[in-house]
Amino acid sequence: MNYFYYQPVQMVPMIQPQYTAPTTTDNFRTSIIYFVETLDREPKQNYTITQLCTRFGFQRRRFYDVVNVLESAGCCQKTNVDCFVWLGLNNVKNHLQSLSN
Repeated sequence: MNYFYYQPVQMVPMIQPQYTAPTTTDNFRTSIIYFVETLDREPKQNYTITQLCTRFGFQRRRFYDVVNVLESAGCCQKTNVDCFVWLGLNNVKNHLQSLSN
């Protein structure tokens, strides 16, 4: 009896998974652009982060980061932990000039 006899197992080719790329390159980026354009049509409005996350389908944690960036740029101002006032994109230039002075 030969215990060293080895018969290789036939290799089965891997089936590549079917993957369809999304139509947009960055879905979150596109959603943020749509969000900013939507809010810019109605400046000086109060918004809650919870409602906007539901409306635009954002994850709350990531959306807080976006609101913090927009607040530092002067687009909005937080009034509460979950609320902010949209000031508009036109306010960015004035806000940056006031920071430089």
